[in-house]
Amino acid sequence: MRALMLGVTPAIAAMQWPDRLRLLAVDGSLAMVKGVWPGDLPVARAAICGEWLSLPLTDKSCDVVTGDGSANCVPFPEGLRRLAREALRVLRPEGCLFLRCYVQATPKEDARHLLDALSDGQYRSFHEFKFRFLMSMQESAQRGAAVAEVYCRWAQSGVDPRHLAAVTGWDASIIQALDAYRDSPTVHVFPTLTEFRSVLGEYFEELSCSYATYPLAERCPVLALRPAGWTK
Repeated sequence: MRALMLGVTPAIAAMQWPDRLRLLAVDGSLAMVKGVWPGDLPVARAAICGEWLSLPLTDKSCDVVTGDGSANCVPFPEGLRRLAREALRVLRPEGCLFLRCYVQATPKEDARHLLDALSDGQYRSFHEFKFRFLMSMQESAQRGAAVAEVYCRWAQSGVDPRHLAAVTGWDASIIQALDAYRDSPTVHVFPTLTEFRSVLGEYFEELSCSYATYPLAERCPVLALRPAGWTK
């Protein structure tokens, strides 16, 4: 059996996969492959550089395709449509697609309110604030959230990272990591669950939609899908 991972998520790579299954990870960034991938294992797993919208794989060569946030890294809706078509192309008719999707809250949160809440102890971690703040800066799934714009809004907010670290107990270096967004060309896309389903449903039948129990898991559903129209 063969599984394909869109990206090089270490936790997925290190999962207890079935015996005699080979995992191939594909990522467009050589830096990610070198810096994040936990390493190839003979027969069991390997990582290569490649484009998700033009996968270097033959038709119907995979039993499983999986991705953690991969569907949030392509433009909506056409990029997601192309990603779905590629996944469908490389999957065997009885194969499955598993995607953890980061979905926009409904109704969308207000960035100003999220910033105001920083001083009220409403967040369990700075990561929670950053995740929600990033989503709040998106005007639409079609436009996405440009992280450079997120940084500008953060810089203009007047929040002192050192003071915030002192009053919350958060690691100052984690707060200051937001500086990496400055001048970055990265754009993240956060469709609603309905928007995700509207595109994926053109090619796949949804088998399940499940949620974990960690903070903000309600915004991170895992969709299990199979090629539309397949029957035993």
